[in-house]
Amino acid sequence: MSPAKADRRRRAPGIGDVLLRQLPGPSVIHGLWAGTKLVCLLLETVVMLGFPGWPAAAAGVLLVLAAARTAHVPIAAIPRLPRWAWFFLLLGAGASLLGQGFGLYVQSMTIAAALVGFGAIVAWTTPVAEIAPAVARLAAPLRAVGVPVHEWSLVLGLCLRSLPLLLEEFRILAAARRLRRTPTERGVGAVGAVARELIDLLTAATAVSVRRAAELGRSITIRGGVPQAYPSGRGPRGVDFVCMAIVAAVCAVVIATSIAGLFPG
Repeated sequence: MSPAKADRRRRAPGIGDVLLRQLPGPSVIHGLWAGTKLVCLLLETVVMLGFPGWPAAAAGVLLVLAAARTAHVPIAAIPRLPRWAWFFLLLGAGASLLGQGFGLYVQSMTIAAALVGFGAIVAWTTPVAEIAPAVARLAAPLRAVGVPVHEWSLVLGLCLRSLPLLLEEFRILAAARRLRRTPTERGVGAVGAVARELIDLLTAATAVSVRRAAELGRSITIRGGVPQAYPSGRGPRGVDFVCMAIVAAVCAVVIATSIAGLFPG
């Protein structure tokens, strides 16, 4: 591999490199309330999964491109898919060609890519600390029926804060395992070696996760326990309602177009 190509591979971000990392702003998307982005993501997900088709695929791509443009998302922020992902994508494309369902496969992959892209934009433009309070505020009416909204939002906040730490730990474990890798075996021995390596990584990852959880629990106890309420932050503003109205209008068009296609005339 040439030095230039190796340098490009080192600079290309992987999925773990950009997960839950906020991109610098400012932009209109950055300034939206976190609850607005979650509502838009939920609405788009429900409509696209409930009414799959080319209208949903086209609307999803349009919304993602518009949001990425408004949020000033650079091309360099898009993660590089691993080789095994490309292998399965090509395998699925080949199987769909043999089964005369290539169009449906492309349609499904387009909808999936749009949903993943919209979720990535939400993660890139929303501080992690704002997500749990927004969820608690949106789900506040569920307290009337006994749903532990506050506890669930606390668990969500802790999970989001811990995920980057766990990803970094897993990356270190994988790098250490590669340094200790023995010469590659062949045939059945190679399959056994891969299985043993996966078992070792899973065991080490479980131990790291338990240790991280114990440290986090001690830190929370030392600080006086979990907070009983979130500090009051800002809620939706005018631009938030405009954004939700645009997404709702696009979803309404998708639903109307899909229903018209199911019942022509």
